[in-house]
Amino acid sequence: MALARDEAAGKDIMLMGADVSQQYLHMGEVDFMTLHIANVLLGEGRPLFAHIGSDPIKLECVHCVPTLSATHCSTK
Repeated sequence: MALARDEAAGKDIMLMGADVSQQYLHMGEVDFMTLHIANVLLGEGRPLFAHIGSDPIKLECVHCVPTLSATHCSTK
């Protein structure tokens, strides 16, 4: 994360994928998150919130836009 912060020079850092996102959520390194929740059940894949520890992580909904194909939620 230190390298990413240096490279970003104050700009936002985007994380993608369940494994990487879980690691940084667990470490408390995520201060803003946008979720794009598709209206499709895949049956497989990696759950985003499966391995983030037992301590609750409070998310405050900042903006939410439902569409026909997905719901887009921004939290902090």
